[in-house]
Amino acid sequence: MLLAIWRIRWNLIRLFAAAFCLWTLGVDTAARAGRLALANLPGFDYIAEVRTLRAQGRFDEALLVADAGLRNTTGDTAKTLIDERELAQKNRDSTLRMFNSVAAGAVTGKGDSLEGLAGAVVADFFVVGDIRDLAIQGYNAVTGKQTDEVIVLLSTAGLVTTLAPLADWAPAVLKALRRSGAMSERLAEALIKMIRSERKADLAKVFEDFDDLAKRAGPVSAMAILKHADSPEDIAALAKFAGSREGASFALYATGREGAQIVRTIEAGTAAARTVARAGSRTGENVVSARRASDAVMVASTKGTAGRAFLRSKAARAMMKPHALVGITKGIAKGTLGDMLSRAVERLDPKAWWIVPLLAAWCGVEVVWIVKRVRGKRVAASPSHVEKLTAGEV
Repeated sequence: MLLAIWRIRWNLIRLFAAAFCLWTLGVDTAARAGRLALANLPGFDYIAEVRTLRAQGRFDEALLVADAGLRNTTGDTAKTLIDERELAQKNRDSTLRMFNSVAAGAVTGKGDSLEGLAGAVVADFFVVGDIRDLAIQGYNAVTGKQTDEVIVLLSTAGLVTTLAPLADWAPAVLKALRRSGAMSERLAEALIKMIRSERKADLAKVFEDFDDLAKRAGPVSAMAILKHADSPEDIAALAKFAGSREGASFALYATGREGAQIVRTIEAGTAAARTVARAGSRTGENVVSARRASDAVMVASTKGTAGRAFLRSKAARAMMKPHALVGITKGIAKGTLGDMLSRAVERLDPKAWWIVPLLAAWCGVEVVWIVKRVRGKRVAASPSHVEKLTAGEV
């Protein structure tokens, strides 16, 4: 038996190689279909988006989109984007507009631009904003209108310096975010608990994460991204992703809630993996591959609303699952080898339509050749065949 296997060893080695390559591409079929579908979606219309945002007076967001467009376009499109960006920059830096925005932010406490946000914060620095907000909330309570507990607590904190040394800036920024609609109810509840229990370290961490996000996306765009955060942990995850690679902050802005949900899933899976590692136990791969999921968000951001919608599809979930090679090789190279092979497989996506049939045909040929060789050896070794050879009949 062993001798027979040894005689066909090269056939078996070739069959194993072909079968392994076929399996490697085959198990990734659903993910490959998703990647190809995403790649074939129409691209982001950067010029139209920049013009729309500029017309709406959202100059900081227009600049964020224009910068992303300049990274992803060339030729006439890039030239037009440069002109649109210069117009947005000029409009944003207009002295009269800046003065009006600062004044409006100081009076209303709302900021839909960098200057408006600055005006709201400056007013709070001089306690005027806290008194204004408490007066507004008090009037709402007396007249039976709904009051905002977040703004009340933050205004009180700013007046009595309960959160010192954060009181000089933290309550002001939080209130501006709340009034601008950039704070979910779940996040508001978490902040209320922090303020009531005077968890200064936790509040400081929230603002460090938001500051990190604002530095990369710009304060106004960061506020738009923050709308999709439901907890302090979400803010940390979004800030971490924004700093992970170039263009990540734009990806969060462009993909909205869908992208933020995937980023939160990535961070939750990473944290779970760290917990399991510390416990010294082993578990299967996360529901999503962190690298594949982040790549999906980045690519989807270049496809506009179509890319954002794609992230909700089953195809998107399939393409974010880790390749089986990652799990198989994890014990050998901590997932590095598997991830490298997975990337190599993804590079073959456009050619898979002919590589897969070729590998299947290769496997078939090897199987047929092995069967013929094995049958030939059996016939040569059979008693009847030996007798015929002895009698000279063969």
